[in-house]
Amino acid sequence: MSSDQDVVDRAAASDAAFRRGLEFLSEVVPDLDEKMDRAIPANPDLQRLVVEFIYGSLHPRPQLDSREREIVALSVITALGGDLAMRAHVELGYRCGLDREQVLEIILHAAAYAGFPRALSASAVALEVLDELEAGD
Repeated sequence: MSSDQDVVDRAAASDAAFRRGLEFLSEVVPDLDEKMDRAIPANPDLQRLVVEFIYGSLHPRPQLDSREREIVALSVITALGGDLAMRAHVELGYRCGLDREQVLEIILHAAAYAGFPRALSASAVALEVLDELEAGD
């Protein structure tokens, strides 16, 4: 059975991870609040878990840099599908140093493992986001 102090310590760790995640995302993504509200408007608990776990706990680990983490994310999202996640990670990858050719090459390479229908969908979403990002530069 957990003590009251254990509960307090876990809550503090959770809050610290959430703050780290927000700090990372705020540095990389302009107008973060607006994008988060659009991405998960009706589920703030899910939004908090995503920020806390992925960006507050996984991203700070030293074994991979942010660019390398986005290569992994884009590969996995290509395999699993998910336009919302693909849009977010194309932008994050771009802002972490991936260029258009690299994003499209990641998707092409993933096609060999994930299948062409997934890669075609991922490419369509990626091109749309990249066009928007490059028009804003």
